[in-house]
This record gives sequence, structure tokens and C-alpha cells, in this order.
Amino acid sequence: MKMKIINQITIIKAAYILLLAVVILVSLEDASTGFMDGWQGVTNEKSNNNFNPNAFLELLSGILMLVSAYLGSRIIAMLYAFINSAKSDDVFNVKNYSRLLWMGINSIITSFLVYFYNLIKFYVKHDALKIDTLRNVDFNFWLFVFGLTLLTIALVFKKGIELKQENDLTI
Repeated sequence: MKMKIINQITIIKAAYILLLAVVILVSLEDASTGFMDGWQGVTNEKSNNNFNPNAFLELLSGILMLVSAYLGSRIIAMLYAFINSAKSDDVFNVKNYSRLLWMGINSIITSFLVYFYNLIKFYVKHDALKIDTLRNVDFNFWLFVFGLTLLTIALVFKKGIELKQENDLTI
């Protein structure tokens, strides 16, 4: 039975490594394109002594996507470490609580960073920002819900750790 669980954990870990590689490759392409477009726009504008706010927005969108890619890779890396810790009998520990908490926080932050990235891209493309735009720009709702769910699970883990510590003290 224990060997079957270890094999399942190994398969899950391999899937997460593959997912991590895909997420990083896809995110870095968008980020590097936005960053380079913004950088070229900023440097070209400086040499011409003209001010183009879209160049700075392109640079900002590239930075937002780089930060989002970093946070996304941290989420997957922490999830990998969390799954790896399932091999031991001590799942309810402070490290796993911290991992779940930070995965949740990173997921929520990433959902807003991607929203602002999409908002900037919409503004640069249409050169207008209206109240209607805020509703029409895509918000990654499921990533936000995933973050809230992870925060809830982290709180359950915290309570589980407290109960485990009380139980250890009574024995």
C-alpha cells in the first residue's frame, strides 16, 4: 500500500515538473516581448527627446509578466515540495502550513498582476481607458479562487498543527 502511494506521488511530481517547465516557457515569452517592446520604446523616445507614455506602459507590462511568471513558478515549486512532503508521515507541520499560505497569497497576487497586465495591453492597443474597460478586461477569477482555497486549507492546516501539538503533549 505504501509503495503504491509513493508511486502515485512520483507521477504527480513528474507532472508538476512538466507543468512548471511549460508555465515558465510560455510566461517568459510574453514577458520578454513586452519588456523588450517597452525597453526599445523608452530608449528610442529618450534619444528623440519625445515622451511616449505607451513605451513605459509596455515596459511595465513586461515587468508585471516577469513578476507573474516568478510567482507562478514559486507556486508550482511550493506545490511540488508540498507533494514531496506527503511521503513522510508528518504532513501537518509548520513548513507545509507556510507553503500553503504563500501559495495562496502568490495566487491572489498573480491574479491581480495578470489583470493589470491585460489592462495595460488593452490601453496601449486602444489608447483609451474607460470604466467599461475595467469590466471587459479579463480577470483570472479561478486563480483568485484557487488562492482563497489555499488560504482556507492553510488555516485548516494551522488548526491541525495545533491539535497535533496538543495531542503530543497529552501522551
